[in-house]
Amino acid sequence: MRILIACPTLGVSSEVWILRQIDGLVGLGHDVSVLCWQSKVYTPQDFTDRPVLVVPKGMKMYTGLRRWIQRL
Repeated sequence: MRILIACPTLGVSSEVWILRQIDGLVGLGHDVSVLCWQSKVYTPQDFTDRPVLVVPKGMKMYTGLRRWIQRL
């Protein structure tokens, strides 16, 4: 199964669970791709063999009220 995981920031110490979830999905044989707006994964040992697309800074994710206005 192909899975796309989208998260605002990859590798934040307070959200280490997302890396564990990705590792678990890969361990089950799923094809996992990651989309994020900022990556703080510094070492290859932390995150290897998975495609990670970092969105350019000019394409910020909508937050707050702008997020809901955009969806209407």
